[in-house]
Amino acid sequence: MRRDDERWVAGLRAGDPAVFDEVHARHAPRLYGFLRRMTGRADVADDLLQDAFVSFARAAPTLREDTDVGAYLFTIARNAYRSHRRWALLDVARWFSAPHPEVCDPRFEERADATEAARRLERELGALPDEQREALLLVTVDGMSCEQAARIVGVSAAALRKRVSRARAALGDALGELALGRATP
Repeated sequence: MRRDDERWVAGLRAGDPAVFDEVHARHAPRLYGFLRRMTGRADVADDLLQDAFVSFARAAPTLREDTDVGAYLFTIARNAYRSHRRWALLDVARWFSAPHPEVCDPRFEERADATEAARRLERELGALPDEQREALLLVTVDGMSCEQAARIVGVSAAALRKRVSRARAALGDALGELALGRATP
């Protein structure tokens, strides 16, 4: 456990708002990036990030002393995404009128500063199964160890490594086909 986590947990359990602000400042950008890539939509990622921090604030007074704050926050964010996804699937009107959550936000492709490679990567990342996408993002983008990411998603480290490996292979195949012109982007 990191020294910051020990200090944060003590401050959060004591209700110190400055500690909550510090935790938010440190972790919000990474959580937002994770949620943005999972949902493919900036507006949904914003909402889920807020929901995650509200849940975190409610739980803060009861945190265990050995809590890994980053892993705890990613677990809350992941659960918020999964809950959102379940409700989105139940919303039949939205299902037929909006793109599926797996499809990247079409506005993303209009951004002038996005390169073609980045757009392809986002599309292919969005096409991965949720389990593979979240494992890949936690390990490669957020820099977590397989053990830490495995605790967040509730699987063994070996299972998480398989998910990461499968995601990398699928992305490699898809991006390789795109680069060779064998598939339409």
